[in-house]
Amino acid sequence: MEKIFYLDSNVFIFAYSDDKELGKDCRKILDMIFNGKIRVFTSTLTFDEVYYKIKKLKDKETALIVINSFLNLKNLNFISVDFNILNYSYTLLKKYNINPRDSIHLSCALLNDVHNIITNDKDFDKIIEIKRFDIKDAHKIGV
Repeated sequence: MEKIFYLDSNVFIFAYSDDKELGKDCRKILDMIFNGKIRVFTSTLTFDEVYYKIKKLKDKETALIVINSFLNLKNLNFISVDFNILNYSYTLLKKYNINPRDSIHLSCALLNDVHNIITNDKDFDKIIEIKRFDIKDAHKIGV
């Protein structure tokens, strides 16, 4: 059975802003997506998070280049944030002590039957409905 992953925004952010090992691992993950080695979903909310963070870390021009790459990443599937996602997100906010954006990402994943997330955000470790794959373990993801 094929493993399907949800991709947190930090993978994109570190891929373009970190020139150390973390950024290298994130770029490996993006390469696996591009080459169809892993099936991945992310939220339309990720667009905002990536653009905002890269603009803050670098500048507007870099953020525009990064967000264009994000939008055109071959084999990346997008989940729209709609009322059902937000409503379930509210349920998850009550159940877990997580940030609203994390609850939206989690809702997107779970309502689309995705139970694996790639992120270095350890807040997802306490979520029983999803398994977190740390970015540094990128070599294990495509196996």
